[in-house]
Amino acid sequence: MTSLGKRRVTEIIGRTVNELGDIAPRIDQTLLSPTATESDVTSFIERSDPYGFRCLVVPPLFVKIAKSISRTRICTVAGFPNGYSATDAKIAEIRFAAEQGADEVDAVLAIPMLRMGRWDYVKREAEALVNEAHSLGMKIKLIIEAGVLSPEQVRRATAIVAESGADFVKSSTGFVGRGVDPYDIVIMDSVRRATRRDLGIKAAGGVRTAVKAVLLILLGADVIGSSTGIEIAKQFKQLRRGSA
Repeated sequence: MTSLGKRRVTEIIGRTVNELGDIAPRIDQTLLSPTATESDVTSFIERSDPYGFRCLVVPPLFVKIAKSISRTRICTVAGFPNGYSATDAKIAEIRFAAEQGADEVDAVLAIPMLRMGRWDYVKREAEALVNEAHSLGMKIKLIIEAGVLSPEQVRRATAIVAESGADFVKSSTGFVGRGVDPYDIVIMDSVRRATRRDLGIKAAGGVRTAVKAVLLILLGADVIGSSTGIEIAKQFKQLRRGSA
């Protein structure tokens, strides 16, 4: 990139930072380590609550304790992270999440079926998961794991998620493949514009800096999923001071 191009990108990011005002309400601050204990979750919530994040994402086992001590909305996961469990198993996980008090659930679609182009299966699963979550009063994000799909598969998967009535399409788990690429968000946003403009887009997987988070928002992401939300929020404040 030329120096002029870099300057232009810096100007655009600076303008976006000022327009956003605060990035924390756009972040799903996440703790999904398979080794996380109850004390880890408690510490995570104590550190995260003051920032005003959109959601705190915790393992299903710890939703109840999270709800009891946090002022922030609580999200959990189903079929996570591999997505290859049966649809009925994911539905059972969604029901458990609701019983524990979760406000939202991020559910992984069948990654093997997405990669093989078994679109009828993906469509049926997406609709079943959305119907279950909504019947229990929860919002749902469907994860397509864009990093292991071709651009055309990302496009097709996003269209299915839009048609299913899901609240969000989510790019990645952060555990499989490369995480989110800016081009994934470009594709998702183009599908949203052509199908369902109220579909939210969550960018996740490898988002560790405020600059990348702002870039993804600029390209169409509504929500950023990250395990480093506190660091991103701090960096964002520095960006705001620098662009003032």
